[in-house]
Amino acid sequence: MAMTTMRIGVGRRDLVTSDARPTALVPVSRSRDTSANQMENPSMTNPSTGSPEVQGYHAHVYYGPDSLPAAEKLHDTLAANFPVEVGQLRDDPIGPHPVSQFAVIIKPEYFQTVVPWLMFNREGLDILVHPLTDDQVDDHSIYALWLGTPIELKLDVLPRRGYRATLLPTAA
Repeated sequence: MAMTTMRIGVGRRDLVTSDARPTALVPVSRSRDTSANQMENPSMTNPSTGSPEVQGYHAHVYYGPDSLPAAEKLHDTLAANFPVEVGQLRDDPIGPHPVSQFAVIIKPEYFQTVVPWLMFNREGLDILVHPLTDDQVDDHSIYALWLGTPIELKLDVLPRRGYRATLLPTAA
C-alpha cells in the first residue's frame, strides 16, 4: 500500500497524518527558534506581526430551498445562545453573495467560542467566516475561512476599503 504523508501546521505543533486507515494525528517535535521571535502568543492585530487590525468577524451562512429549515434552526440557535448580531435570512443575492444567506457579526473576543461551535453544528450548510479589516476584497478572499464547500463570490462588487458602521460589531 502506497503511503503519503501530509504535514499540517497547528499552533505550536505540527501534526502528521497518512492515508492509511485509521488516520492518526501524531505530534512531531520541532525545535523552537527563540532568537527569531520571542512572542509566545502574538496578537492578531499587533502591527509588529504585519497583521491588519481586525475589528470583528462575519460568518455568512449559505442556504437553498432544501436547506432553509436547517438555516432557520441555525439562525435561531445563534441568536438565542451567543453574544452575536444575527442578520435576517436573505433569499436574494446581496453584495458579493450570489445565493441566499444570513450574516452573523462576531466580536473578536467571541471568535474562539462561536466559530468552533459552527464547525460542529453547521448542519451541512456552507459557511464563510472572514475578518473585518480595512480591505473587504482581501477579507472575502485571501483571509477567508470556509466551513463546507466554498461558494464563488462576486468580489468585483466590493470596495478595497473598510466597512460601514452597520456591518461592524456594536459596543455592548
